[in-house]
Amino acid sequence: MKKIFTTAFLFLLFASCAKQEPAAWQTTAMRFSASVPEPRTVFKPSGDGVSVTWAQDDTVGIWSSNSNVGNYPYVAGIDKTDATRAQFSVVSEDRMFLYDGASSTYYAYWPYNPSLDERTPELRFSLPSLQRQKSAGDASHLSGLSIFKADPVTVSGSSAQADFVFRPALSNIHFALAMDAGQTLSVPIRKVRLVSADAPLSAASASIDLKTAGSLPVVGEGATDVTLSFETMPALVTGSNADAYLAVVPGKHQAALTAEVTAVDGSVASYSLPAVEFVPGKIYSREIKVKETDFVQAEPFDISASSLSIAAGQTVDFSISGAASEIEFWSGEKFHDYAYAATDRIDYEKIYMTFLQALLAGGQGDCLEVKLSTDFNGTKTETAILSSTWTDITDAFKLDTEIMGTGNPNSATNYYKFKKAADVAVSDYAAGKPFRVVLFWHALPDKGGRTVSWITGLKVWNADGVLMNQDESKGTNPFIIEGASYGTDSNHCGWFDIPAGLGTSNCLRFFSTFTLTGTAERHAYAVIDNSFQSKQTNLGPDKPAAVQKAGEDTPSAYSYTFEQPGTYNVVFVSTVMALDGSSTKLNKSFTITVS
Repeated sequence: MKKIFTTAFLFLLFASCAKQEPAAWQTTAMRFSASVPEPRTVFKPSGDGVSVTWAQDDTVGIWSSNSNVGNYPYVAGIDKTDATRAQFSVVSEDRMFLYDGASSTYYAYWPYNPSLDERTPELRFSLPSLQRQKSAGDASHLSGLSIFKADPVTVSGSSAQADFVFRPALSNIHFALAMDAGQTLSVPIRKVRLVSADAPLSAASASIDLKTAGSLPVVGEGATDVTLSFETMPALVTGSNADAYLAVVPGKHQAALTAEVTAVDGSVASYSLPAVEFVPGKIYSREIKVKETDFVQAEPFDISASSLSIAAGQTVDFSISGAASEIEFWSGEKFHDYAYAATDRIDYEKIYMTFLQALLAGGQGDCLEVKLSTDFNGTKTETAILSSTWTDITDAFKLDTEIMGTGNPNSATNYYKFKKAADVAVSDYAAGKPFRVVLFWHALPDKGGRTVSWITGLKVWNADGVLMNQDESKGTNPFIIEGASYGTDSNHCGWFDIPAGLGTSNCLRFFSTFTLTGTAERHAYAVIDNSFQSKQTNLGPDKPAAVQKAGEDTPSAYSYTFEQPGTYNVVFVSTVMALDGSSTKLNKSFTITVS
């Protein structure tokens, strides 16, 4: 009768691999236990080494020499009476080994990788060149960087149990970092880097043959350096070590290695380490005593721009030298303007105005002006108008200056010669305040013939297209004020009917009788009854883009594309650190012209 195969997981203390290392490196065998289970496999410093606690429900992958498939997952249950042992059970009943008494060899590894080829007992893996440790002395990150391979176990006869011994496939580096005696600074460090001159330390792709006991990883593609950064930067002080742990692939390094310690300000201290052969399952320790003068700054922090004048749609490239801890980028565009870094941006609703305009007779093409006031109270007298403050916005309307000649717009022919003024966001000139708009008209002497301006189709609307004012009712809006200069020419300004069917029912006329001579002038005003004010929305301060976030390395370049023409005040706000961890804010500004 066939029996369900299970396998026991035997935890043993591994002795040194009996390989003498140079005196400058101290090595310690990896120790394993199955003590108090934790949520996941945990690596912890233990004396001068690192202990590994295997957790409940750790999963291994297993192959059998007598099956056509493998990589079956088996999950651990810690033995309650003997914490050095664990019994492994199947995860899925359709993926388990059955034992029929025939001799069979089993191969296992940890952690389980479901994507491996079922038919090939080979472990394929990668070891990143960029590794990250939570804080000084914390070794928990080694769990995600470690691989264990079991010695092959052959089962025959009546036994249906295999006891595996798992051994580490990789090596670990332990740097004990401290400031040397007599040093006064406490120096926060960003990262530690180990560099080899002749052999890989990390692996983009590697493999291990699980069928051969003692086989080493074969690196297909690897890098000759490995870098450890910190979530919380350790501060190096005298008299106390900051412990850093790295994982590396085994291998022989015939030339000296280099350890680089990067301080918070980006400066680097370099140390030469002896040649060594890294053996699986060992921790290689090295004390490094650091002096303040060991740190060398490669270059000061600075930012430069490739160009200050570009076309819309082109990219500006900024070069960054030196090191910072954070860099913000303010493009100068709306919502990303450094001028609003600490000031709320108030967004104003747009209010627009336009009208139709024509000039008949006379020789003056610029007799009409459009002006806006935030202090005119609407009193309909020339005195009230002239005592108020006005902003001339005539040019924005792009008024027609062509004189049509004599005639009356009370004909279809002349009416269709009216030119539409531009749609103007008149609210842009009011800075959020209540405002009024008045049409100023003036006829000057010696311009020839009658000077006549016709206005119709005047309307004011908001950004949603809702009309806020329209000259629909004859004689009510706008309200006409004839200036005192009119004298006997009074009553020549006002509303006049135009033919039905032309889209409006009235037309506003500014009129001066015959040619003015000498110093004679005529002035009149059309006051729109309504006062307007934009609705306000507080959008809060503007926001920058993050070029470098806290904890990231300083990039060597940054690029930005301006899509719209304009002149932009670009500002980089950078936090630059000193060796002792103090910080300084540096602002670098550029005026970028986009055509």
